Amino acid sequence: MEKSRDIYLSGNGTITLKSDVDLGAGGLIVEKGAKWIIANKNPNNNWLILGGISTDTGAQVTYHAKTKDNDFLHKIGSGELIITSSSPNAGLRIGDGHVVLQNDSNKVSFKEVYFTSGRGTLQIGKTNDIDTNHIYFGVGGGTLDMNGQNLTFNRIYASDSGAIIANTNATSSALSINNAENYLYHGQINSNNGGVLILIPAQNTILPLMVG
Repeated sequence: MEKSRDIYLSGNGTITLKSDVDLGAGGLIVEKGAKWIIANKNPNNNWLILGGISTDTGAQVTYHAKTKDNDFLHKIGSGELIITSSSPNAGLRIGDGHVVLQNDSNKVSFKEVYFTSGRGTLQIGKTNDIDTNHIYFGVGGGTLDMNGQNLTFNRIYASDSGAIIANTNATSSALSINNAENYLYHGQINSNNGGVLILIPAQNTILPLMVG
């Protein structure tokens, strides 16, 4: 792999990391309908530094690599990224598409998550996949799918009404708000595809206009 050059992937395949890899600004460009696995030979997980992962329509990447401490994993493109690793000292930025967390450890998948547009969705697999004190919805928002899990927020950091907290799982989710002071959340709280989301607000919470 040549540093700071994009790698284009089509069809189906597997890339296995045998050591830590630094691609610099180079990214993985996964073409339409392709399905790739980024495997990890080291059971303690090697890290991969790269400019980002772009998944085209219908493309899917299953990602077993860690993200290096204090670095960010960037995801763009309308396809899907499934992350099985835990990088508790790194961050995730979602610009587009669907990201699924399937980390089976007791640690968070990432210490912080940023939604950088209104087109990205993050689906968690368990309650402690994310630290709700470090989830940030930027301009345009994004969707956090609780996926049948329960979450507690001290504050929901959202810039506009494009921020969505939802549950698409048939198992109900409870969203608890434990704010210590008054603030206005501009986003949306809803359930999709038959899911049920139970909102448990603190006494001083000002509810959003769009709840469904």
